Amino acid sequence: MNLNKNGRRQIVKDEYDLFDNKARTSWEFICNYMNWEIVKNKEDYFEDYVCKIKGIYYPMELQVAAYWHNHSIDKLSNFYISKSKIDLLREYVDKYINVEAGCVFMNCVPNKFATINIKHIKDSYLMQNAQGEYFYKIPITENINYFTSGLIDAKCDCLENHLEIMQRSKGRMRHLEKNYNIRGFNGICCR
Repeated sequence: MNLNKNGRRQIVKDEYDLFDNKARTSWEFICNYMNWEIVKNKEDYFEDYVCKIKGIYYPMELQVAAYWHNHSIDKLSNFYISKSKIDLLREYVDKYINVEAGCVFMNCVPNKFATINIKHIKDSYLMQNAQGEYFYKIPITENINYFTSGLIDAKCDCLENHLEIMQRSKGRMRHLEKNYNIRGFNGICCR
């Protein structure tokens, strides 16, 4: 597998389209519901969103954790995110004042969210995969804020509508057919 100029694996278009659409659609809904000002939500391959919350700017990286289906977070042990994404957020924080930055991990629905401020992402979490890509493996027990939203009434449709994408990774399949994964119709990505 070749890495791009940012040291990341190449984008797989159908995966990107599926997960980016789910993340952006649901996060915009959450921001509007919470009355958070959306300063930026344009795709430019830097931070995904910038929100202003109580006078503080929050650049954010949104990521659907494709292995986290519609089940409790206690079935997981870690979240994974590319080092280059964290580096971009850290540059943003260093450049401006009155800024905090974080990652928002979402399940596949998405109706479950886990957030972490990048200042809590330790160097000891940094790893490298066999292809040479650097990433952070963040334990879910470390400074993760977890919340669910009843605002988005949807279920996991990965088995029914996205099986080919799911089968590309053993991690994505691990929880997919378990009885604790609440499956059914999900209109966020497949209307």
